Amino acid sequence: MDWANVNIRDFGAVGDGITDDTVAFQQAIHFVQQVGGGTVVVNGGGGSFASHYRSLPIKLTSNMVFYIEKGAMISAINDEKAWPLEHPFPSYAAEGDYLQYTGYLGGSNLVNVSIVGEGLESVVDGQGEYWWKQTREHTNKHTAAHLVQFSHSKQIRLMNLKLIDSPAWNTHFYDCDDVHVKEVHIRAPEYSNFTDGFDPDSSRNVLIEDSTYHGGDDCVAIKSGKDCFGVAFAKPCVNITVRNLTCHGFSAGIAIGSELSGGIENVTIENIRFTKSNKPADIKSSIKRGGYVKNVVWKDIFVTGSLQRAIHVDMFHYNDSPNPFCPPDWEPPSLTQISNLTFVRFDGRGSSYIDYKHRPNETFHFMVYDEMPMRNIYMEDIYFPDNEYGQSWNCNAVEGGIVVNGSVRPWPPCSEFDVVNPK
Repeated sequence: MDWANVNIRDFGAVGDGITDDTVAFQQAIHFVQQVGGGTVVVNGGGGSFASHYRSLPIKLTSNMVFYIEKGAMISAINDEKAWPLEHPFPSYAAEGDYLQYTGYLGGSNLVNVSIVGEGLESVVDGQGEYWWKQTREHTNKHTAAHLVQFSHSKQIRLMNLKLIDSPAWNTHFYDCDDVHVKEVHIRAPEYSNFTDGFDPDSSRNVLIEDSTYHGGDDCVAIKSGKDCFGVAFAKPCVNITVRNLTCHGFSAGIAIGSELSGGIENVTIENIRFTKSNKPADIKSSIKRGGYVKNVVWKDIFVTGSLQRAIHVDMFHYNDSPNPFCPPDWEPPSLTQISNLTFVRFDGRGSSYIDYKHRPNETFHFMVYDEMPMRNIYMEDIYFPDNEYGQSWNCNAVEGGIVVNGSVRPWPPCSEFDVVNPK
């Protein structure tokens, strides 16, 4: 296979922040595709954002590196009439149920694709305010786009760049295998709508590391489809590692769900620093989700700033939002099965509770249905302040819960947990 190295300016890109450079991106990527692979260099001009390219969505090809030099900014052109539409993903709805705007940068059915930058001055800008305003005013005709999105793809790399102001989710990896995200820095205002940071969805073997998030929704959200469509698609999220992240925002926890109908298993979340988050550790489902969550480890978690619930495992929170495209009488094969959760080494002593009246503050919240208890929960070396605005523990239907004596604060735990002496 020949490997081409081409510069976007050789295909007519101007990079003046005014010109539409869509055609230049398309032609450079097509050239790489024709020769079997290569690198498309987005010229930076020496730093300080000397090059500012504007484009409609950019579709990549297999066997390529999309290289964004220092000083290069790529901005989405906000023209909803020109932005392509696509059908929903099959674990969320059927073709024809609705349409969504295609992802800005990425592609489908690809192999061996890298998007690489040179740090904080290699920027992809989703121009999100245009889309957030529509969401706030309920004038959006279709679901807003994700900034970086790959589907049905493998060997995906996203490294060493900055993503700002995504229309919705910043990164979405749908039904992908072998994904590595490293040194990606995400920024959006806290008021921005649905601007999740990193969302592996029905994907396998995903590593997200050494990155930061400051935005308006979940820092990480691990998903696998919603209700009847997720159960039918039946592709779990498996072997997910999230480590060495800093997360900031009112909702900037690391979440499992609520879309988890295909199942989620073998997840490790470690060495995470939350500087603001309402629920740092968040597992969320509903009576209609089905699916399962098992074998999840949270360890070495540091929490400062405002807080509502430190550890939140809940099957009631989303009962008011079933999938509207499922038959009204559809029921999952079973309630969500939650088992084998480990929480160790949480330092939240520098956090403070917010007086959040919509839902009561609870330091540790474990609430599921009696018909499907959660099983095998282990907690050790977890320290948060006493809860001045609410209750410290709220539990229901926990079987096999273990707390190591004297190593968790606030104390005492729920009666559903057995207290054991340290080894």
